[in-house]
Amino acid sequence: MARRSAVLERKYIFEYDVGQWTFGTTQVLQERTTGNLKTCKVVRKSKLQPGLSPITRLQALRRLQHPSVCNITDVLEDAEHLFIISDFLRGGDLQDWMERMDDVNWLQESTCASYIRQLLLAIMHCHSQQVYHGDLRLTSLLLTSKMPDAAIKVSDFGLAAILDPANEIVPCHIDEAVLPDAASASDVARNIASDIFNVGVIAHTLLIGRLSKSCAGLVPPSLSRSGAALPAFEDDALSERSESSRTFIKRCLRQEGHVTIARLLMDPWLKSFLRLEPEPFPKTAAAGVEEARKQRHSTLCYTLCVLILPAAVPVRDFDLLRFAFQQLDSDNDGLISQDKAQRLLLTRRNHVEAVKPALEIVDVGGNHVLDLCATACADMIVRDFFAAGPTNQPLCGPFSSTDLVPNLMRVFFEIYGERHDGVARCAVNLAHLRTRMHTATAKEIERHANVCYEDILEFLPDGQVIDSQVLTEQIAASEGVGTPLRRVPADLSPIRAESVWTLASNKFNLDRFNLDFGGLFHDCSVLRAQRDESPFSIRIA
Repeated sequence: MARRSAVLERKYIFEYDVGQWTFGTTQVLQERTTGNLKTCKVVRKSKLQPGLSPITRLQALRRLQHPSVCNITDVLEDAEHLFIISDFLRGGDLQDWMERMDDVNWLQESTCASYIRQLLLAIMHCHSQQVYHGDLRLTSLLLTSKMPDAAIKVSDFGLAAILDPANEIVPCHIDEAVLPDAASASDVARNIASDIFNVGVIAHTLLIGRLSKSCAGLVPPSLSRSGAALPAFEDDALSERSESSRTFIKRCLRQEGHVTIARLLMDPWLKSFLRLEPEPFPKTAAAGVEEARKQRHSTLCYTLCVLILPAAVPVRDFDLLRFAFQQLDSDNDGLISQDKAQRLLLTRRNHVEAVKPALEIVDVGGNHVLDLCATACADMIVRDFFAAGPTNQPLCGPFSSTDLVPNLMRVFFEIYGERHDGVARCAVNLAHLRTRMHTATAKEIERHANVCYEDILEFLPDGQVIDSQVLTEQIAASEGVGTPLRRVPADLSPIRAESVWTLASNKFNLDRFNLDFGGLFHDCSVLRAQRDESPFSIRIA
């Protein structure tokens, strides 16, 4: 039965009822001013905790603007109800869609990985705003259309924590397709681990085409009042899926601790389908070709930067960057958000126009998180390629991977190329390259940035001249082998009690820099200190 309200009808025209949801009913409306369809979730105030007045907090959720989040566009109320208005998506939710599938028509694993990746990007954005879901289920994942190329948007972020702070309502509306939180503590809806655990359940459900019986009713033991052991999920049901997908699920469903969202985005299972990502799906053949071209150029830029770093960056400068990166890595997983990386680079290179494009180039997977290697590459790009000469003013652009490739290639051969009459040639041999790359900076990069230079060089031909064409072809064939694009970190498990940086910090003698890192980000001049000059240091005029 549709709820009629004078407050609602001033702005919207009722279209049709959809059904029930946890806190009331759902209906579709038409916005009077634009004619656009909207989804309206009606909340009965009588169901909420006495004295609860959530309207201000609900309105604040409108700031959660992200391509993979179903945005709340309006919040209204009358004496008896709250009305939460959001974008209407014509594709429905994944629960309805999967119910129409049979045992023969499974989702392709690449599609499952794409949906999970988009879900993780949405979660990471909302978590960065201290907003958690707490009630993730298949009905929370909405499809943008009914077409095969549909993307997903995640709905209801933050609603459970605001409307049910004592966690009394959500457990009463559990069905067989969701992870119940009935046995969990009252603050579970706001807990990061709860969202990550639900990602594992959703991934498992998508991969086997139904909710596993062993997943129904699961609660992470660390969040359970009873402390019951977590039953093993159905490995047999995933026998036709990849080993990496099973490992991903186990990582989400761990009994102790939790992996971070940033680390999950770098998981080998998601990386293996990176090139097949339909996000955003090319609408035309030309758009698809351009997207593939951009991806190739970004990978080429990234790998060339990794090769140039040992000779172009003094070890002291790399150590300063590493320590600053460590200070921002609050959860000690070796990754920081793109926003944090941008703030870091701006303390070192005051080129606002150049920093963001550089970070986008090195974020090859489009995950919006960066490790130390990618951050070091972006830092070098800004300093040596996007800064203009002695005036230290940023160039006017363009700042794209396509425009950067020839400059990186030129610098590569200026540093490593064989010389004739003092002039570098656009050619190098593998033995000469190995010798010139053997620097203190290279050792530090391998030790701390998950790079193996020998693995990268293995793809280059030995005993013959390596020119720009050969170098480009071999980098494309290697697909990032030897770099974090393809290398799996030693520990993809939850964050250990001992930080991943602890061992590195023990080896990092701060006294030799004579710097006070306690005020590192209060005094930007610390990171703009005069650089050491390595034998192969370069400046691009």
